Amino acid sequence: MNKYVIGVFSFSCVFLSLSAGAAENRPSKTHPFPDVIKVPNGFQPEGVVRGHGSLAYVGSLLSESIYKVDLRSGEGSLLVNKASTNPVVGIAYDSRSNFLFTAGGPLGSVSVFDAANGDKMAQFDFASQGTFINDGVVTPNAAYFTDSFAQVIYRIPLSKNGRLPASNEVETIPLTGDFVSVAGNFNSNGVEKGKKKDHLYLVNSATGKLYDVDGPTGKTIEVKIKNGNVISGDGLRLHENKLYVAQNFLNQVTELALDDVDMSATVTQVIVNPKFRIPTTLASFGDALYAINARFDVAPPPFFGNPKADPTLEYELVKFNVEN
Repeated sequence: MNKYVIGVFSFSCVFLSLSAGAAENRPSKTHPFPDVIKVPNGFQPEGVVRGHGSLAYVGSLLSESIYKVDLRSGEGSLLVNKASTNPVVGIAYDSRSNFLFTAGGPLGSVSVFDAANGDKMAQFDFASQGTFINDGVVTPNAAYFTDSFAQVIYRIPLSKNGRLPASNEVETIPLTGDFVSVAGNFNSNGVEKGKKKDHLYLVNSATGKLYDVDGPTGKTIEVKIKNGNVISGDGLRLHENKLYVAQNFLNQVTELALDDVDMSATVTQVIVNPKFRIPTTLASFGDALYAINARFDVAPPPFFGNPKADPTLEYELVKFNVEN
């Protein structure tokens, strides 16, 4: 998401369209790994993450719903389908526990679901106002989440086997160092595991700058992009030593080559695809990346006054290959 987000929650009538859209999603098994994978009509997706094997999970901004899809066949079904006011913005996965961690946007919370059966395992509440918990990532030691309205990151410590902590063990960590928020804008957005232990990559949508973050301390160092920026940067994905940035309203994905010596990055290609329709977040499998189309140009996120989108509106994951 970025600074163009305006809207309120509206949830009525969505669940009938979700079920209909899921039933229609039956691509031919004779063409594995389809280039376009439909998610339920009217779902209003934003976050996507790959789980075990070829399974991926897509969250809905409308409610606490998660769609599970097999990237190999394109077939999917609703894993979580709740008539709840909790949206799923960014979504992260822990392979040790098979848990999904979901960002709650303006609700200021992070929820945890079992990817095997959709059971809700926990909810961690971080803030009650002036907040938008946007994106998350799981590292060996913790799950981290960004807040687009506050200059902080949220940390959920995890044990070696991925066991969840008690609610009083979670942390709110101020971002210090080079990171600067722009008042009245969406700032911190996509987050990804860094190359160094306990470090993260973080993008600021408003400024187009990229940062290296020491997760436990919150200290940030700008990763200077030598030949451009990643304005409107949303989801991040580190893949084969390159960092990919979905730039939602620019309708493109930028590939960055990272230089760990001088803490810099170089734009090596800008990927455009006629099938992109406001790509927000990215998942990877094999040599391919998958972008979820959020379609914010015709269906703004349902927060802060925006009406519910057309329940028949189509959404999809778009597969594209990258060269390394």
